[in-house]
Amino acid sequence: MRVNCLHCGHAFGLDVSYSDYEGMLRCPTCGGLLDARIEDGLIRSVRLGMLASPPTQAAEPSREPTARHASNLSNEAEHRGAA
Repeated sequence: MRVNCLHCGHAFGLDVSYSDYEGMLRCPTCGGLLDARIEDGLIRSVRLGMLASPPTQAAEPSREPTARHASNLSNEAEHRGAA
């Protein structure tokens, strides 16, 4: 039996141990979760599954100059003053 991932479209196979199954499936290609209900070897429903925890957002870059950046700025100012 084959299931098409609703996240990426990849078709992946399930063995006979899933002939009577209700629960989450994970796509081996994209890692997306699918909520599936399979009875007597027939897929009755497949829905997008919910993630266990929401993805974390990347931290916003700091607007403050780093110590290295600040020292480069002061070196550039010294060179301009010497010229």
